[in-house]
Amino acid sequence: MQNFPYRTLIFLILLAGVFTLVSCYDKPDFIDQPMITFDRVFIDETRSDDSLIVVSLVVDFQDGDGDLGITDEERVSTTSIYREILRVEVVDTNISQNGDTTFTTIGINNPLGRNIFVTTYKEFGEEFIEMELPLPNFPNQNFTTFNGIFPPLFEDEDDDGPLEGEIEYRIEFPLISDPFNPRGFQINDLLRFEIQISDRAFNLSNIVTTDTIRVSPLSSIIP
Repeated sequence: MQNFPYRTLIFLILLAGVFTLVSCYDKPDFIDQPMITFDRVFIDETRSDDSLIVVSLVVDFQDGDGDLGITDEERVSTTSIYREILRVEVVDTNISQNGDTTFTTIGINNPLGRNIFVTTYKEFGEEFIEMELPLPNFPNQNFTTFNGIFPPLFEDEDDDGPLEGEIEYRIEFPLISDPFNPRGFQINDLLRFEIQISDRAFNLSNIVTTDTIRVSPLSSIIP
Protein backbone atom coordinates (compact mmCIF):
# COMPACT_ATOMS: atom_id res chain seq x y z
CA MET A 1 0.00 0.00 0.00
CA GLN A 2 1.76 3.10 -1.19
CA ASN A 3 1.59 6.45 0.55
CA PHE A 4 0.80 8.85 -2.24
CA PRO A 5 -2.41 10.68 -3.18
CA TYR A 6 -5.32 8.92 -4.78
CA ARG A 7 -5.42 11.57 -7.50
CA THR A 8 -3.63 9.51 -10.16
CA LEU A 9 -2.17 12.83 -11.26
CA ILE A 10 -5.36 14.76 -11.79
CA PHE A 11 -3.99 17.88 -13.37
CA LEU A 12 -4.01 19.63 -16.70
CA ILE A 13 -1.34 21.86 -18.13
CA LEU A 14 -2.68 24.48 -20.49
CA LEU A 15 0.31 26.22 -21.99
CA ALA A 16 -0.72 29.72 -22.94
CA GLY A 17 2.55 30.71 -24.51
CA VAL A 18 6.09 29.52 -24.97
CA PHE A 19 8.56 32.29 -25.70
CA THR A 20 11.21 31.68 -28.32
CA LEU A 21 13.87 34.18 -29.30
CA VAL A 22 13.26 35.51 -32.80
CA SER A 23 14.58 38.60 -34.47
CA CYS A 24 11.43 40.70 -34.22
CA TYR A 25 10.69 40.10 -30.52
CA ASP A 26 12.54 41.02 -27.36
CA LYS A 27 13.33 38.22 -24.95
CA PRO A 28 11.10 38.51 -21.86
CA ASP A 29 12.98 39.48 -18.74
CA PHE A 30 11.64 36.91 -16.26
CA ILE A 31 13.62 35.92 -13.18
CA ASP A 32 14.71 32.27 -12.88
CA GLN A 33 12.61 31.79 -9.76
CA PRO A 34 9.06 30.85 -10.82
CA MET A 35 6.38 33.43 -10.17
CA ILE A 36 2.66 32.71 -10.11
CA THR A 37 -0.58 34.68 -9.97
CA PHE A 38 -4.00 33.34 -9.06
CA ASP A 39 -6.30 32.97 -12.06
CA ARG A 40 -9.44 31.11 -11.03
CA VAL A 41 -10.91 28.29 -8.94
CA PHE A 42 -14.01 26.27 -9.77
CA ILE A 43 -15.74 22.95 -9.22
CA ASP A 44 -15.49 20.75 -12.29
CA GLU A 45 -19.10 19.66 -12.53
CA THR A 46 -18.43 17.26 -15.41
CA ARG A 47 -16.21 15.17 -13.10
CA SER A 48 -18.10 15.61 -9.80
CA ASP A 49 -21.00 13.50 -8.53
CA ASP A 50 -23.00 12.83 -5.35
CA SER A 51 -20.03 11.27 -3.55
CA LEU A 52 -17.14 13.55 -4.46
CA ILE A 53 -16.26 16.87 -6.03
CA VAL A 54 -13.36 17.79 -8.27
CA VAL A 55 -11.89 21.21 -7.59
CA SER A 56 -9.80 22.90 -10.29
CA LEU A 57 -7.14 25.41 -9.24
CA VAL A 58 -5.71 27.58 -12.01
CA VAL A 59 -2.59 29.75 -11.76
CA ASP A 60 -0.61 31.72 -14.34
CA PHE A 61 3.16 31.34 -14.20
CA GLN A 62 6.35 32.94 -15.47
CA ASP A 63 9.82 31.43 -15.27
CA GLY A 64 13.07 32.83 -16.64
CA ASP A 65 14.77 29.57 -17.64
CA GLY A 66 11.77 27.27 -18.08
CA ASP A 67 13.11 24.52 -15.80
CA LEU A 68 9.69 23.36 -14.68
CA GLY A 69 8.21 19.88 -14.41
CA ILE A 70 9.05 16.29 -13.45
CA THR A 71 8.96 13.47 -16.00
CA ASP A 72 7.14 10.16 -15.52
CA GLU A 73 10.49 8.38 -15.69
CA GLU A 74 11.87 10.54 -12.87
CA ARG A 75 8.79 9.89 -10.75
CA VAL A 76 9.19 6.10 -10.77
CA SER A 77 12.99 5.79 -10.88
CA THR A 78 14.50 4.56 -7.60
CA THR A 79 17.62 6.66 -8.17
CA SER A 80 16.07 9.95 -9.29
CA ILE A 81 16.21 12.88 -6.88
CA TYR A 82 12.64 13.63 -8.01
CA ARG A 83 11.29 10.11 -7.34
CA GLU A 84 7.80 10.09 -5.84
CA ILE A 85 8.46 7.44 -3.19
CA LEU A 86 11.54 7.86 -1.03
CA ARG A 87 11.45 4.40 0.51
CA VAL A 88 9.05 1.61 1.48
CA GLU A 89 8.56 0.63 5.11
CA VAL A 90 6.92 -2.46 6.62
CA VAL A 91 4.17 -1.42 9.06
CA ASP A 92 2.60 -4.80 9.84
CA THR A 93 3.45 -8.50 9.60
CA ASN A 94 0.87 -11.28 9.56
CA ILE A 95 1.54 -15.02 9.81
CA SER A 96 -1.32 -17.24 8.66
CA GLN A 97 -2.29 -20.62 10.13
CA ASN A 98 -0.40 -22.42 7.37
CA GLY A 99 2.74 -20.45 8.09
CA ASP A 100 2.59 -17.98 5.22
CA THR A 101 3.88 -14.51 6.05
CA THR A 102 2.45 -11.36 4.55
CA PHE A 103 3.67 -7.82 5.01
CA THR A 104 1.79 -4.53 4.91
CA THR A 105 3.95 -1.71 3.59
CA ILE A 106 3.61 2.00 3.01
CA GLY A 107 5.58 4.25 0.72
CA ILE A 108 7.24 7.24 2.35
CA ASN A 109 6.76 10.32 0.20
CA ASN A 110 9.83 12.10 -1.12
CA PRO A 111 9.52 15.80 -0.20
CA LEU A 112 11.52 16.65 -3.34
CA GLY A 113 9.17 14.58 -5.52
CA ARG A 114 6.43 17.22 -5.70
CA ASN A 115 6.39 20.50 -7.58
CA ILE A 116 2.96 21.94 -6.81
CA PHE A 117 1.97 22.52 -3.19
CA VAL A 118 -1.60 23.10 -2.04
CA THR A 119 -2.99 23.93 1.39
CA THR A 120 -6.76 23.59 1.72
CA TYR A 121 -8.88 25.62 4.15
CA LYS A 122 -12.50 25.13 5.16
CA GLU A 123 -14.60 27.76 6.94
CA PHE A 124 -15.66 26.93 10.50
CA GLY A 125 -17.58 29.70 12.21
CA GLU A 126 -15.80 32.97 11.48
CA GLU A 127 -12.43 31.56 10.41
CA PHE A 128 -10.85 29.28 7.82
CA ILE A 129 -9.15 26.18 9.25
CA GLU A 130 -6.64 23.99 7.42
CA MET A 131 -8.22 20.68 6.45
CA GLU A 132 -6.95 17.56 8.19
CA LEU A 133 -5.72 14.43 6.44
CA PRO A 134 -6.39 11.65 5.65
CA LEU A 135 -9.85 12.39 4.28
CA PRO A 136 -12.75 10.07 5.24
CA ASN A 137 -14.39 7.72 2.73
CA PHE A 138 -11.35 7.93 0.48
CA PRO A 139 -10.19 4.86 -1.48
CA ASN A 140 -6.63 5.42 -0.26
CA GLN A 141 -6.62 6.17 3.47
CA ASN A 142 -2.89 6.92 3.25
CA PHE A 143 -3.65 10.12 1.33
CA THR A 144 -1.43 12.50 3.31
CA THR A 145 -0.97 15.54 1.09
CA PHE A 146 -2.77 17.77 -1.37
CA ASN A 147 0.55 18.34 -3.16
CA GLY A 148 1.21 16.92 -6.60
CA ILE A 149 3.26 16.85 -9.76
CA PHE A 150 3.09 18.48 -13.17
CA PRO A 151 5.24 17.38 -16.15
CA PRO A 152 7.90 19.36 -18.06
CA LEU A 153 6.27 22.24 -19.91
CA PHE A 154 8.63 22.45 -22.89
CA GLU A 155 7.77 19.97 -25.65
CA ASP A 156 11.48 19.37 -26.25
CA GLU A 157 13.40 18.48 -23.07
CA ASP A 158 16.49 20.24 -24.47
CA ASP A 159 14.64 23.57 -24.75
CA ASP A 160 15.12 26.26 -22.16
CA GLY A 161 14.52 29.96 -21.79
CA PRO A 162 11.69 32.23 -20.64
CA LEU A 163 8.36 30.49 -20.28
CA GLU A 164 4.89 31.58 -19.24
CA GLY A 165 1.54 29.91 -19.28
CA GLU A 166 -1.28 28.46 -17.21
CA ILE A 167 -1.40 25.44 -14.91
CA GLU A 168 -4.71 23.85 -13.97
CA TYR A 169 -4.48 21.45 -11.06
CA ARG A 170 -7.39 19.19 -10.11
CA ILE A 171 -7.99 17.50 -6.77
CA GLU A 172 -10.78 15.06 -5.84
CA PHE A 173 -12.50 15.46 -2.48
CA PRO A 174 -15.20 13.23 -0.93
CA LEU A 175 -18.53 14.65 0.14
CA ILE A 176 -19.50 13.74 3.72
CA SER A 177 -22.63 14.06 5.87
CA ASP A 178 -21.06 15.06 9.20
CA PRO A 179 -21.03 18.89 9.43
CA PHE A 180 -18.49 18.83 12.29
CA ASN A 181 -15.93 16.64 10.54
CA PRO A 182 -12.98 18.83 9.41
CA ARG A 183 -11.77 16.15 6.99
CA GLY A 184 -14.20 16.40 4.11
CA PHE A 185 -16.57 18.61 2.15
CA GLN A 186 -20.29 19.21 2.39
CA ILE A 187 -22.67 21.09 0.14
CA ASN A 188 -22.50 24.82 1.02
CA ASP A 189 -19.04 24.58 2.63
CA LEU A 190 -16.82 27.58 1.95
CA LEU A 191 -13.29 26.69 0.79
CA ARG A 192 -10.07 28.54 0.10
CA PHE A 193 -6.68 27.33 -1.14
CA GLU A 194 -3.04 28.42 -1.03
CA ILE A 195 -0.85 27.39 -3.98
CA GLN A 196 2.91 27.37 -4.61
CA ILE A 197 5.10 25.70 -7.24
CA SER A 198 8.79 24.88 -7.51
CA ASP A 199 11.22 24.45 -10.38
CA ARG A 200 13.73 21.65 -10.98
CA ALA A 201 16.38 23.51 -8.98
CA PHE A 202 13.89 23.56 -6.05
CA ASN A 203 13.39 27.31 -6.24
CA LEU A 204 9.99 28.02 -4.70
CA SER A 205 7.56 30.48 -6.21
CA ASN A 206 5.54 32.99 -4.27
CA ILE A 207 2.37 31.72 -2.55
CA VAL A 208 -1.02 32.77 -3.89
CA THR A 209 -4.42 32.51 -2.23
CA THR A 210 -7.51 31.65 -4.24
CA ASP A 211 -10.92 33.22 -4.05
CA THR A 212 -13.39 31.60 -1.69
CA ILE A 213 -15.57 28.99 -3.37
CA ARG A 214 -18.82 27.46 -2.17
CA VAL A 215 -19.40 23.71 -2.56
CA SER A 216 -22.75 23.64 -4.29
CA PRO A 217 -24.55 21.86 -7.13
CA LEU A 218 -23.63 24.88 -9.24
CA SER A 219 -20.21 26.14 -8.12
CA SER A 220 -20.07 29.79 -7.13
CA ILE A 221 -17.33 32.24 -6.23
CA ILE A 222 -17.85 34.30 -3.11
CA PRO A 223 -16.74 37.96 -3.52
